[in-house]
Amino acid sequence: APYGLQSIFPQKDQTSHAILQGELTNLATMANSLPMVFLGVSSIILYTMLRRLMEQQRGSIGTMKAFGFTNGEIIRHYLNYPLFIGGVGGVLGGLSGVGSAYPLTTLYGEFFALPGLESTFSIKYFLFGMVFSLGFSLLSGLKVSLDILRLDPTEAMRAPAPLSTRKTPFEKIPHLWQRFSSLTQMGLRNAFRVPTRSIFTIVGMAVVFSLMTVSWSLNNMMDKLTVYQFREIQTYDVKIAFNSPTFSESLRYTLAHEPGVSHVEPLLEVPATLRNQWLEKDVALIGIYPNSTLYHVLNQKGEKIPLPSDGIILSERLAKLLNVKKGDLILVESPFARNYEEGQEKSLVVQEVVPQYIGINGFMEIGTLQKLLEQEGIATSAILQVYEGDIGALKKKYQDADLVGSVESVKESLAMVEEMIETYGFTIYFLAVLAGVAGFALIYTSNIISLSERQRELASLRVLGLTPKEIMVVISSEQWLLTSCGIILGIPLSFALMEGMAVSMSSDLFAIPKEIPLGAFAGAVGGTLFSVWVAQTRAYRKVKTLPFVEILATKE
Repeated sequence: APYGLQSIFPQKDQTSHAILQGELTNLATMANSLPMVFLGVSSIILYTMLRRLMEQQRGSIGTMKAFGFTNGEIIRHYLNYPLFIGGVGGVLGGLSGVGSAYPLTTLYGEFFALPGLESTFSIKYFLFGMVFSLGFSLLSGLKVSLDILRLDPTEAMRAPAPLSTRKTPFEKIPHLWQRFSSLTQMGLRNAFRVPTRSIFTIVGMAVVFSLMTVSWSLNNMMDKLTVYQFREIQTYDVKIAFNSPTFSESLRYTLAHEPGVSHVEPLLEVPATLRNQWLEKDVALIGIYPNSTLYHVLNQKGEKIPLPSDGIILSERLAKLLNVKKGDLILVESPFARNYEEGQEKSLVVQEVVPQYIGINGFMEIGTLQKLLEQEGIATSAILQVYEGDIGALKKKYQDADLVGSVESVKESLAMVEEMIETYGFTIYFLAVLAGVAGFALIYTSNIISLSERQRELASLRVLGLTPKEIMVVISSEQWLLTSCGIILGIPLSFALMEGMAVSMSSDLFAIPKEIPLGAFAGAVGGTLFSVWVAQTRAYRKVKTLPFVEILATKE
């Protein structure tokens, strides 16, 4: 105090630290969650393939058991396949991850201007990746291998008994069922013939669909953050912040006579501690001019709400941190208050809780805030509506003034926010690409397995004169049914995933909107249907080259 020290801002309250810490937290969250999601989808694909492989080699398994091979020896034999897939995939994925880390680290080094930031080959995380890859592959293999234990040698060497058949749900609606062609009916029946595999496929498609939806939602979220904040809330052109509080009326009079300035409003921004029982949060209280046309407070519907003559309006995240709702009382303490040194706190009623996507603040009418502080007629900044051609001259005149702390234009603030959220862009597009690849792999694998299982059936249809396009109807009808069910299941899963990501990624700097726009669902549906179309195109080529004569000549 003898040397003029008035206050200390802890590191946690520094904007630069908050931005960096928020980014590190988001990276850690995605690093812990996304790999599990994609490894889960991969294990579903691998399980489906192994299940089909075991069914094809059922007779060989029975023969080996009859010749004295133990269950353990046979299981170890079949586990070699998933372990090989997991090992090679883990090595390739680990090396790809290390390779991707170098340009990503360079990007972060340029964005955050961190000195000495270098990417190195991490044996620790490479081994982690290998362990998870092998672990998920091994689990898929063990699930299939357990079925081997239940096979009796004499039963295994015999052709499997036909599965019990029941009417599908579609067949129970005669008017609907009769509208399908006989080829479509064959495909729909096959989907219900192997319910376990169909359920796995539907779950996998639901996960892929939800990932696509969330990636599209996050992309739309970036636009909402900037448009909502700088087009609907902060509608001023220039903000001039002062080093210390000044009288608002003299401030308005001086700035209103500047060239190009068409409207001026004082703004009072003061640090304060808001407290509810044991919960407290240090934020900035913003006092806004009555009936302001340059700074708007909007409700959930995006409608402007009037500032109350008493009480306070809180942002949603701030209200959640303090565990308060509309009508509750909170305690307020500010170093700008006259009685601050006496340690007196004042209580305010929470009049409204409103969404806020950039920052967390409390909003009050400027006169009410002045009375709370017992500092009548003060302001800490001014917001102006200025003709675009005069902004440069206004900034040049005031940016070096003794009483002025900063002169900020909305365009510059918008550019800064867009730069800050650019780091999310790579993650979003990477997530979308991975989801598309996983969806294609799942659908393609399902098509190929279905084609392999029904070779004799499809070959018989070819001999009877059906074209490859007509045969594809059998396969595609099954796939479209499973895809449709996956999309339906993926809708509630998308909301749950978006809710989780909004909670984990939101910080004091940004609040992630939880709602999912219809455009995100449309984009996810389009991406899913495109993956189905590409996979079926590949399957169609195999159908065209199907050696149906050789297949029919093969013995059972």
